[in-house]
Amino acid sequence: MMSKLHSEDNLGTETFGKIRCPVLVMNGDSDVYNPIDAVIKYQKAIAGAQLSIIPGCDHVVLYCNFAVVWESFKPFLNR
Repeated sequence: MMSKLHSEDNLGTETFGKIRCPVLVMNGDSDVYNPIDAVIKYQKAIAGAQLSIIPGCDHVVLYCNFAVVWESFKPFLNR
């Protein structure tokens, strides 16, 4: 199922626009899978979503710079 999702599913602004819960969109500034301009477009499609771009990181921001990721989570979780 994960392989199918990875290879066949294309999420777009229509899908993201259906989300109605608090969302923190997080991305590395060097992510080759999700360029920043696309991530910003998706973040804007989700009503009230917050955005955090992690500098110096690629796709797996949690492993790249956990300290910055955690600092980005804190305000989101405390709102």
